[in-house]
Amino acid sequence: MAETRPKKITLKVFGSEEVLQEPALMEYYRLRQVDDIYMFKLLGDFTSEGKYVISEDVKKTLIKVKKLISEVSNNGYVGLSELKNITLNFKTKYWQGEDGQGVANLYLIERLDSEGITSFIAQYVSEYSDDFKEKVKKAFNLFNEIDEFEDEYSQKIEEFIQIQQAKKAERDYVVEIQSEIYIKEVMRMLQEGGEQSHKLLDEFSKIYEVKIKQPNKAGVFTSLRKDLDTLIIKFGGFNAFVNENPAFLKVSQSFTKPVKRFDIISQKLDAAQAPKPISKPSISSKGGKSAGSKSSFVIPKAKGKAPDYKPAVKRLGKEGKKNKGPLKIGLPKSKEQAALKEPEKKAQPAVSRPAAARPTVTQPTTPQQNVQKDMLLVQELLVEWEQIQRQEQNMKKANIADALAAHTNFTNANEALREEEAIRIESNTRSFEVERSM
Repeated sequence: MAETRPKKITLKVFGSEEVLQEPALMEYYRLRQVDDIYMFKLLGDFTSEGKYVISEDVKKTLIKVKKLISEVSNNGYVGLSELKNITLNFKTKYWQGEDGQGVANLYLIERLDSEGITSFIAQYVSEYSDDFKEKVKKAFNLFNEIDEFEDEYSQKIEEFIQIQQAKKAERDYVVEIQSEIYIKEVMRMLQEGGEQSHKLLDEFSKIYEVKIKQPNKAGVFTSLRKDLDTLIIKFGGFNAFVNENPAFLKVSQSFTKPVKRFDIISQKLDAAQAPKPISKPSISSKGGKSAGSKSSFVIPKAKGKAPDYKPAVKRLGKEGKKNKGPLKIGLPKSKEQAALKEPEKKAQPAVSRPAAARPTVTQPTTPQQNVQKDMLLVQELLVEWEQIQRQEQNMKKANIADALAAHTNFTNANEALREEEAIRIESNTRSFEVERSM
């Protein structure tokens, strides 16, 4: 019997042909993908292999969202949905199949940096007749004019983005601190590196000089870390960068560990509250196959399951509606907690009785008590984590300008040496010409 070898785990870098195999690099890049999802308000997620996918539930909702036609071509439409906190861009293509049936595909167009992400949402198939285009518009909810985009389906997307951004704000604190430390360490590493590292540092320094002038801008170091990583990919990729700078693995891990630990704590808080599942949106006859109809939808299922890097969003949505203010991590005040409090004991007259051995009885814990205990533990972990981060920040946080100044001094020294060498060569040339003329 042939021995089957386990499949080697790899991760493809988005927008390039690079494939990561080093576990430390893959862990770091997966956290970067989470940053991308939050930063660009993406509706999908990345699988463990780095493939971008949109869940079937979200695709069903996207079909039903109203779309205003902004462009018409010979074989399709371009449409958009202007919601409160996001604008969705769609593209539709249709054609006549070999069997005489009309086929139409709906795509969602998203942006990640300068790259476009085109995701196949659904396919509509029906008899290709004179009114096929109108049937496509009706099936995909495309309109020539729209007075109001707001409906139950647009609200689902708006709530999804709102809760996603609340999670981002909750997570930004630790990511921003660790990004500043990461930038400082990588810049120091580039300063001590070779020619390629110096070129990368020169290019990054220009970006840094512009963005650092706005120190109060939210997420400035997270944005700079993303710029630095983009340059690393541009200058050959993470694998080549590690070959030239092996210490980068340790630097990436120093970023990954605290951020990953925060995500784990957040996931425990979500699991402790046990949110109810969201009901799936229904699809009408134009969104699914119905009796007596020859048209149908085909909604593709994702081949890979997206990893649960984002903690559950139900908790935040529930707390946001209840508190109507900034989201905070803390223990919820509920009837169960009140019930768990011990009743006050009334003073009773002392009665002298002979001591007698009594059997020890262990009371079974209820599910509510178990949840309460878990949440107290998570709260303690969160407090401990914040204390550790403050200590690390006080110990490690240094002025990044020192690294820039060192690099500037190094560059100036090299320029001075080159000028001296040029003067010496020019002097020697003149002496040689004088000797020849004599």
